[in-house]
Amino acid sequence: MADVTRKAAGLTAAVAASLAIAMPVGDALTLKWEGVKLAPYLDSVKIWTVCRGETQILMRVYTRQECDAIYRRRFRDDYMIPIYRCVPQLADRPKIWGASGSLAYNIGVTAFCRSSAARFFGARQWAAGCDTFPRWNKAGGRVIRGLSNRRIDERQVCIAGAA
Repeated sequence: MADVTRKAAGLTAAVAASLAIAMPVGDALTLKWEGVKLAPYLDSVKIWTVCRGETQILMRVYTRQECDAIYRRRFRDDYMIPIYRCVPQLADRPKIWGASGSLAYNIGVTAFCRSSAARFFGARQWAAGCDTFPRWNKAGGRVIRGLSNRRIDERQVCIAGAA
């Protein structure tokens, strides 16, 4: 927890404490659904990918330890903190923040911040925001079974945080 708090410089103590709760929630969901491949491959929509769905790093063979380190840093710094910045109300609901982090890791921060889920969460309409997660089940315009299953899982965690 101290590492999360220290790395979340610029966040208030209360937000950093909420992040320390949200991180393991989002981490568990993301790791459940993101496999790890050490060598670059073309994903289902023909985008070069490596490690745990990374598309923005050098395409080369990585060790498992390198993939884990990349994921941990990026999940916190490039997903969890940015989605908090677009929806600061998430700090009040760490389980929803964690589920949203998993969603954002898959669809991107920009898409999350522009989504109806983010709008609902910003208005503190927690359940309504969670109910939008299953809409994000397509890749390349096609419904993907794995994405549908992931969204159901994320929604369940999200709803548990809405109560």
